[in-house]
Amino acid sequence: PQRRAPGAAAAAPARPAQPQPWPSSAEATRLEERAAARAKKAGWLLLRSHVARQVGAGWRGAAAASALVYVTARVCLAAVVRTLARACGACLTAALPASVGVRAAAASAAVASWASRELAALGHSAGEVAEEMELKGLELRAKGAAADGEPSQ
Repeated sequence: PQRRAPGAAAAAPARPAQPQPWPSSAEATRLEERAAARAKKAGWLLLRSHVARQVGAGWRGAAAASALVYVTARVCLAAVVRTLARACGACLTAALPASVGVRAAAASAAVASWASRELAALGHSAGEVAEEMELKGLELRAKGAAADGEPSQ
């Protein structure tokens, strides 16, 4: 208990300040909705023009679009896997005794390490196959040019 001077009023307990809503009007809301609709329309217009440009570029455009889809899918999948791993790890460590949780974490780390090594090896192999294909293509071009009597590049 705090001591107060005689006749002093009791201070009200301090409450945290509550955020106040941003002042707005019907006109401001209408303008915000109009700006959002225009931005959405402009986004779709840009997307359509880029898709049309990629389609017009033929196989190179298809390759570029495919690469974009692949990278997007790979990044999203990695994020989902990481989130699931962390959520499952948190649930298991909360539900299991500490000694079992440590062993489960070590086993999970070993499996993740093995999987990443295998995927890295697969990527390296795919890179080597691509290099072999490129060399074979260069050889075929050189043979075709030699058969046509053209100097090789």
